[in-house]
Amino acid sequence: MVGNRFPAAPSGNGPGAQKSIAHLVSLEGLEPYLVDQPDFGAHTSVALLSLASWTFNTVADPTQDFRGLMENLVGQEYDGTTYTPADLWLRLPAATAPGSTATPAGAEVDRRLADGFVPLPYRLRTGEQTFAWYRGPCVPAPSTPLADGTPFPTSDAALIYQSEFGVFDASLATAWQTGRALALADRTFGQALYDFRQRGHQLTDSLLQRLRSDAFSASQIAELSSNTQVQAEFLRFLSTDLLSSLGTTPVARPATRPLRADPPPAPDPDPTTAVRNFLADPQAQALIADQTQSSLLPVATWLANLLLLYPVPFNVLVPDNRMLAPETLRFFYLDDNWLRALTDGAVSIGTQSSRDSFFTEIMGDLIRRATDTAAKAMRVRRIGVDPSAAEVTEKLISGFLLRSAVVSGWPNLAVRGSLADGGSLRILRMDRLADDLLLCLFWGVPDQVEFAEPQEGFRLGVDDDGNLPMRQPVPGGQVPLGTQLPTPLPLVPGSLRGGGTVLDVTTAVRQIKDALSAAGAAVPDFGPADFALQMVKSPEAIRFTTQTR
Repeated sequence: MVGNRFPAAPSGNGPGAQKSIAHLVSLEGLEPYLVDQPDFGAHTSVALLSLASWTFNTVADPTQDFRGLMENLVGQEYDGTTYTPADLWLRLPAATAPGSTATPAGAEVDRRLADGFVPLPYRLRTGEQTFAWYRGPCVPAPSTPLADGTPFPTSDAALIYQSEFGVFDASLATAWQTGRALALADRTFGQALYDFRQRGHQLTDSLLQRLRSDAFSASQIAELSSNTQVQAEFLRFLSTDLLSSLGTTPVARPATRPLRADPPPAPDPDPTTAVRNFLADPQAQALIADQTQSSLLPVATWLANLLLLYPVPFNVLVPDNRMLAPETLRFFYLDDNWLRALTDGAVSIGTQSSRDSFFTEIMGDLIRRATDTAAKAMRVRRIGVDPSAAEVTEKLISGFLLRSAVVSGWPNLAVRGSLADGGSLRILRMDRLADDLLLCLFWGVPDQVEFAEPQEGFRLGVDDDGNLPMRQPVPGGQVPLGTQLPTPLPLVPGSLRGGGTVLDVTTAVRQIKDALSAAGAAVPDFGPADFALQMVKSPEAIRFTTQTR
């Protein structure tokens, strides 16, 4: 559908908008009246059939269109005339007093704020009011992984105390509590985690009972095949001594050397120690991991979804509104340590004994590996194609939060992350958390992020300044076919009929041909297709250069 009428501009200089209504009508059978001076006879109007209609508003404020909104975001990269892309990290603005960095405490505050921490009120168990540092999973710099692979059994274990300044860091403790709360709120996950634990305990008890027999050694665990039933494999290794110990019919001891040459070890003094010693054996861990895969899969899938922050409350992601003020764009990395504490809190539910706690501790690495595998599989499903070798090994996840009217005004906003070599990054998640709030996660770290108007189809028109960005329409001339010419043509208002809102196509074609000739481009005979090619309005786009790792 093509028309030559522009919407009316708002009257005056006020902030109000001019409402316009457009109708798609049928002109079938009305050809005699589509002339300069039609003869309507005694009639003064014509009834038209409206096939479709829509309403839109035209605003006078250029800062509210796509270009104006995005240029406002770009302006945040500048401090006066200085280019400072570091201002686009998700963190509080620096607010320390002049000279405060001269003291150790002032320098620590500056460092914390630069690293994305926020000071929040904190009440000690003894009742005193103080503050603690908190940082969510979205951080302005890649985090250093924690050296100890032991899971956090409680939130207190994840609480960090900075003795030099007498201040707590509650970031990981909050992540742990968040994971626990989300897991408790999901009955399906709770049941899946319970089934996994029960399966693990049953298998542990069965293996331990057999291994404490005089006729079976722990080294034989490695001989068990993962593709058959555990009970059948154990029966293949049973000796006559073990059969006797299980109450079966006694048989004669064979003359051959028994499976266990050395005297059996003394039984552990208590069941807890026995389970601990048994589960500490890597071979036992490997067997339990293999035999609990079916029960672990739903647990790992839920945790993998958690790693993409789907159920995490927004105030946990961004604890202070000043970090993400209206009309701002903020980039970040995902903190692996925070996510680890989050999953540890989730798998802590239903722990009723020290035996449960130890099983969770021993199986922590197994759960994390299964979750990583499920997360990679989920990423592949989301991007719809097999990842490259670089993507398979990529562990860093980055992203941005955009809070702007451009999110509500352009619901299908196009976002692309690219690398310096021209490659593209996969988007793992892009969701509107609110009408004006967009969250996007990339698999890797982009060098550039492009925002563009929705590319839903061809549109005809001029840009916001009334200019026409012309293109080389045919082969020949001084520029390649399809190349946009360096100087746009100021088409509006010079080509409007009587200074109104209707484009005079004859005048516009003449101006376009003259401009093409002046630019050294080949000028075709200029039929309707050539005119349409020049009038195509490409979606506007803007790119942000990001700071990489």
